[in-house]
Amino acid sequence: MARFDDYVNKYQTIRMERRNGILQMTFHTDGGPLQWGLLPHGEFPQAFRDVGSDPENKVVMELGLVSELLPRPDLLPRAWTLAEQLAQRPSLLLRYTRVLFTQPLKRQLIDYLGYGLALEGMSVVDRTLTPGT
Repeated sequence: MARFDDYVNKYQTIRMERRNGILQMTFHTDGGPLQWGLLPHGEFPQAFRDVGSDPENKVVMELGLVSELLPRPDLLPRAWTLAEQLAQRPSLLLRYTRVLFTQPLKRQLIDYLGYGLALEGMSVVDRTLTPGT
């Protein structure tokens, strides 16, 4: 079981803030937009493992769902308001709602991970066989 104090400053590409069981995770590279590379590729799985095993986390900000459009300065405060409303729900409801939303992602992972890794591996082999790239 993870504790927030143990992982809050553990990651270079993830800034975390938690209030009342609501965890905000901001992905970044040196404080700016995230640039994908080896570091976030290595940090993300462990970070999500830490976050998922901390029973004090009730709600975490991005699901890819949009129901409101707001000016950028109003976006984060509104997200916190919505998260605070969610955090008031029973823990079991939150847990099963998470299962509902993550099931399609797990299905896509099963369907596409092998293919994606094969393509990534072929590109690495191609780079080693093709001089000057």
